[in-house]
Amino acid sequence: MENLESYATVQKWLAANRGGPLLPRPESPEHRLAVLGAYLDHVGVDPDKLISVSTDLVEGGTATRNGYLKQLKVWLAGQNLPEGERTRRENLIRGFFIANAIKVMTKPYSDVYKRNPAR
Repeated sequence: MENLESYATVQKWLAANRGGPLLPRPESPEHRLAVLGAYLDHVGVDPDKLISVSTDLVEGGTATRNGYLKQLKVWLAGQNLPEGERTRRENLIRGFFIANAIKVMTKPYSDVYKRNPAR
């Protein structure tokens, strides 16, 4: 996805993640935009649309949001990355939702978080 910085939701997210004296230094804006762009390409939607359909204020928004967050787990699982990097990228995308006033849960998907895969 090109020119992500032109979207209002991305501008809001970038402005909200500048770090501070008590916060860890955030990832570079270029890295954050690259990760967000790759995720948006995976789900096939622009960032403003993603947020507008994921809010509890629209009918079906909760289910839509959960679908996008579930796709985040699937997308990351398909990448050959160390676990720590997958976690950082997941948190980065979750932060995009949060910065745009979309609530997220940490483990709502039983089919993604299987403790005993042999079952």
